[in-house]
Amino acid sequence: MGNQDGSWPIVATVARDGSFGNDHLSNRHLADGKTTLTVRMDYQDRKFTERYSATVSQMLELHGQLVGEERLVVSGKASPPGATVEALNSAGNWVGIQSVGADGGFINENLTTAYLRDGKETLEVRLRLADSRVTQSMTVIVAKP
Repeated sequence: MGNQDGSWPIVATVARDGSFGNDHLSNRHLADGKTTLTVRMDYQDRKFTERYSATVSQMLELHGQLVGEERLVVSGKASPPGATVEALNSAGNWVGIQSVGADGGFINENLTTAYLRDGKETLEVRLRLADSRVTQSMTVIVAKP
C-alpha cells in the first residue's frame, strides 16, 4: 500500500480464495493522508507496475443541532459521494436520512428527535455504500441552542 511518505509497506497477504484484508491501518497508509488508498501487488520478489486507487469510505464530520423542541438538523462530511447516511433512531432502526453530495457534504434540516438514538440527545449515524456494505459509524451528542 502506498504510504503518504512514498514508501510501500506490506499490509496484507492474499489468501487462497484471492481475498486480503487488514483492519489495523491508519491515515498514514493513505496515499494523500486523507481519503485515497493506493495499492500494488508484489509476488515472489516481483513488483507489479499496476496501481489501483480507491476512495476510502469514512465519516469525517458529524454535527447535530436541535432547533426548537423537536426539529433536528444533521450535517457533516463523509466519503465517498453517493453513499447514504443512516441514523439509528429511538426505535432501534437504521433509517436513511441523506446522501453524501459530490463535495462530500450532507445536510438534512427536517428531522425530528425520533432520529436520536435515545430520543433525547445521542445521534448515531453510519454510511451505507451503493453495494449495500455498511461502513464506519459515528456518534455525537446533539447541540442544544
